[in-house]
Amino acid sequence: MPGTGWLPHHKLVAQIEAAKAYTIFVPTNHSLETQGNSSILDVDTVRHHVILGEALTVEVLRKGGHRNSLLGPAHWLVFYNHSGQPEVNHMPLEGPFLEAPGCSLFGLSGILTVGSSRCLHSHAEALREKCINCTRKFRCTQGFQLQDTPRKSCVYRSGFSFSRGCSYTCAKKIQVCSEVFPTKALPLCPGEEESRIAPGKH
Repeated sequence: MPGTGWLPHHKLVAQIEAAKAYTIFVPTNHSLETQGNSSILDVDTVRHHVILGEALTVEVLRKGGHRNSLLGPAHWLVFYNHSGQPEVNHMPLEGPFLEAPGCSLFGLSGILTVGSSRCLHSHAEALREKCINCTRKFRCTQGFQLQDTPRKSCVYRSGFSFSRGCSYTCAKKIQVCSEVFPTKALPLCPGEEESRIAPGKH
């Protein structure tokens, strides 16, 4: 299929073929010429046209939903059904397509723009557990990871006496949503409330 030559150029073939399955959206030569972009695409743009882990079908695309592109969870490929015509980030499919076990290639009428991201930032949320005996085995709450070494700077109660113990810090990364896609039509970011109202629609 035209356009797949960018994969070896950016040394992405080994990573893609190592996956159990993959889907690639390939801009047609006509779409590249029309947009005046017939030169080699940059590596991030090429990654944004690849999905690892699934060989999607036309039927799946028509049902809608979204998947992470090879750029990671901050960059979604969102599927739409426009009168039976599948679209990816509002870009219609066009030209040939190939569906084989573990591999799907679809022609695309244009180039997907990098930057259609929602969850762009992440920060660590710390949780200070209660002070305990330093000799006890300690585990973080599910979803959190132990950070650094315990601090021997706390006092805990044991029976009727107080002893010096260790204070453990657990943390987890939380994604913070941007407002690139401020509509309710798209799935919410992790931790985002269902009652979110788009800006300007209060």
